[in-house]
Amino acid sequence: MLPPLFSQTLYYNDTYAGNQLVKTEYTGSGLALSQLMDFKNNVNLTAEYFYDKNANQIKNCNKIVTEISYNVLNLPQTLKEYH
Repeated sequence: MLPPLFSQTLYYNDTYAGNQLVKTEYTGSGLALSQLMDFKNNVNLTAEYFYDKNANQIKNCNKIVTEISYNVLNLPQTLKEYH
């Protein structure tokens, strides 16, 4: 019998305020999470995602997005990242 290709345990802990994601924590064992998925937990804050009054995301601390602005149709217009 061949061993499993990936041997890992992942734990997801997402925090919501209503239907808006506020914080994400992914932990696990086995392979490093950076090898398993695109998500990078760059910060550990109480609130990591921020929204405007129209429920558009305006800041994403895990992706180092410092500002997202929207046009009158609520479509993304500009995105600023911290480098």
